[in-house]
Amino acid sequence: MLITFHQLFLLGFFYAMWSCENFKMSGKWCTEPLCKHNFIFMKDHNILQHNSPLLKQVDSLALVFEYQKRDQHDKSITQSKMDNPILCLIQAGAAIICCLQAMGASDDTFIYKFV
Repeated sequence: MLITFHQLFLLGFFYAMWSCENFKMSGKWCTEPLCKHNFIFMKDHNILQHNSPLLKQVDSLALVFEYQKRDQHDKSITQSKMDNPILCLIQAGAAIICCLQAMGASDDTFIYKFV
């Protein structure tokens, strides 16, 4: 559970400084939580599928925010791989998607579901 929280926290802190992109919130919110399909992994400038065996070796990760409370649509934020495996957002994102894949999650599954 602690590792899962750490991975979600890294993504939330560095990618989504907005209040509710990563976690389930109650009440009326304009921003939608991130889903599995919002993660785009790239290796050598090629997009990898979520079931790729190379997923944990990617060079960068782009997150696509479909709708944000700032009334922005389909805005993406990209992060390159870091040398530190504990703080690497790419590794955290890959681990989250791998867990969702193992659960048989659909592309519309929110990332907080694997907690």
